[in-house]
Amino acid sequence: MKLKGLLILLLISFIIFIIYRFNIDNKIYYINITDSDITYNKEIKNYLNKNKKLEKYINYKDLNYRITDLINEINDNKEIRINGKKQTLQNSLIKADLLTVKIGSNEIKYKIKDKDLAGLYNYIDEYLNDLDKLFKLLRKYDKETIIYINTVNNQNEYIDEIIEYLNLKVEELCNDYKIEYMELNNQNDIKIKEKVLKYLQLTI
Repeated sequence: MKLKGLLILLLISFIIFIIYRFNIDNKIYYINITDSDITYNKEIKNYLNKNKKLEKYINYKDLNYRITDLINEINDNKEIRINGKKQTLQNSLIKADLLTVKIGSNEIKYKIKDKDLAGLYNYIDEYLNDLDKLFKLLRKYDKETIIYINTVNNQNEYIDEIIEYLNLKVEELCNDYKIEYMELNNQNDIKIKEKVLKYLQLTI
């Protein structure tokens, strides 16, 4: 009888484990990394919640973020606190099923004020080199869906060709690292939300 009871207990434990694994595997661990106040990430979170797809949500935001700052924090495996619990940035990226990234726009806007057209092209090449390092690092830890949101010129026509050049090169980088490139003509919550949600509806 003891052996039979033990076998039943093991069977129940196995079934519970399978149910748990099935449910976890079908939920989305979502991380948003941004240097912006745009709130598309909340819409994505709400969409996942509504469809009972959200496992965990992390909004990793700093308005003063530079690409090199994020690279350093990942390399240093910065400790972050989520809902009162400590975890590392690398571990979070490993767990992520969905990562949205909107970073670098503030750097571009700052540099535009201080450089001439020729100087801007040189700066953009340096910027792209940093972005390549970031993409390589993100892909080292996150093997799932990464969405990168492009930079939009909302300042003046003088830098249109700079932004076009930048986004063309960034899209090429995204292709190299199998990162989904979101090209938007107008940087606002509604358009980002619509485009990302459309992507999620097709893939989740």
